[in-house]
Amino acid sequence: MFRFRALGVVLAFALATAVPVRAQGVAQQIADLGDEIAALRDDLAEAAEPGTARARLSRAFIAADITFSRRHLDYWSTRLQDRWTQHVLFFDTQATALDNWSRALANGLVTEAEAGAALSGAMARIRVLADVVPRWRQDDVERMTERAFWTDLAHDIGCCGAPYYLALDEAGAVWSGADSPDPAAIAALEVIPMVPTDQVPTVAPATRAYDWLATRAETLAARDEIAPGARRALLVEASLLEDLFGPPPGRPAAHGLAVLADRTGFAARPVAPLVRMAALTESRHVQVALLTHALDRLNARADHLRPQRAVTGPDGSEPPDRSMGQGDDRPAREAVAATPQEPPVARDAGPATLSPADARAADRIDAILSGLRDPQLDLAGLVALADLAQQVDATFDASAALDALQQLDDSPLSDRRD
Repeated sequence: MFRFRALGVVLAFALATAVPVRAQGVAQQIADLGDEIAALRDDLAEAAEPGTARARLSRAFIAADITFSRRHLDYWSTRLQDRWTQHVLFFDTQATALDNWSRALANGLVTEAEAGAALSGAMARIRVLADVVPRWRQDDVERMTERAFWTDLAHDIGCCGAPYYLALDEAGAVWSGADSPDPAAIAALEVIPMVPTDQVPTVAPATRAYDWLATRAETLAARDEIAPGARRALLVEASLLEDLFGPPPGRPAAHGLAVLADRTGFAARPVAPLVRMAALTESRHVQVALLTHALDRLNARADHLRPQRAVTGPDGSEPPDRSMGQGDDRPAREAVAATPQEPPVARDAGPATLSPADARAADRIDAILSGLRDPQLDLAGLVALADLAQQVDATFDASAALDALQQLDDSPLSDRRD
């Protein structure tokens, strides 16, 4: 999952070197903050204008050789535009909060010291989120393109055998690996504190954000059926909050929420069904598509469990080529559509120390990758690799993810960076 490490360094530096708001005149500083928020909003609003999402998705479909699913282009691009518009609303939320502080200061309801302390550091967080929104939007395009790929594949296979339904299931599960949070949650996220009153006590933005996240996790956990994409979106949001405000109480500072988000995404998109179906299909085209995506998922899991191997090989050399060596046998559609599924770069580092179960999974992944590259691989070997992949899939269990999120409001939080 994409992490905001570089942005986090920028945020930490900005918070450490920020000039106190009151030193520049609070009223003028509030006006300057309002101008910057408006400028950031306008930049992102331009990319969310009608037609922009459709044009981007259309270009992605062309690059990925999407044909059948082009009939869904209008509807799917409208969904993207709705998501991107809610990103813009985040800046409206901050502007409203800033205006409340301006009026409270003008009316003598708060002192300059109170306003300065409340607003210190807020703009740095707003900039961090503004920087990452374009990457969320790119991920949205990639998810829709992958959905189109699987939908096209189902159409190519034809109704109504097992490969057909597997392709449809994969099309419906693309958001379970998304790197973007729920845009509605981003629209409502407040990084500027509320103006305290007799009825509204002072609550740090971190406290409010984590408590609201925990409440939504509790609501989601109460449902009979939980969409993997909804669970993943909450975890990605939790990871973002960890970057903006620091880890919640009881959580280590080593990006535990991001690791949990990765593992939940793996659980929602197993490897074994792809390998097993590749063994059963007689179509070379379908087999290549299934095994290509299986390789992508295996590589993502290997990078998660053994982060150093994503940079160098076990002996410190360059990592081995992870392609299947399909050459021109790999259809253009698969070559493009497989790329965004689980990017091997900019992912969060896995656990510092592998558990015995993770260590076994890492060894099994190596064995599967080696087996898939074996030019002598036959049907029996492919079935055996599918069985091994099923053991790997069992390592990644998402059942405790919502429990972890529900516990984020167990203890009072303080916004340690303000």
